[in-house]
Amino acid sequence: MRNIVRVVADFIFFLSKLLISVGVGFAVFYLLEWNYVYEVTKGQRLHYNYVPAIILSVATYLVSTVFFNVYSMAVDTLFLCFQTVFYVEKSYENTR
Repeated sequence: MRNIVRVVADFIFFLSKLLISVGVGFAVFYLLEWNYVYEVTKGQRLHYNYVPAIILSVATYLVSTVFFNVYSMAVDTLFLCFQTVFYVEKSYENTR
């Protein structure tokens, strides 16, 4: 049971990091495709809108990896506390 919870939590964290990164990439790409931004700023359009989107997606993945590593440590700590209490209560019931 110990490894199953850990594997499932790690998989959910990976999907979360991937979803956040892809979401930011699409948001940046479509923001740069939007004509209103260039009308307001009167700036020159980019030739390749996917380059900033890819760069920001990679940067977002790295930042979310650091954040989720801290969050994963908190989840592991909570699971370890639960597991310790569970086994202590189980051993206490066996001694009665």
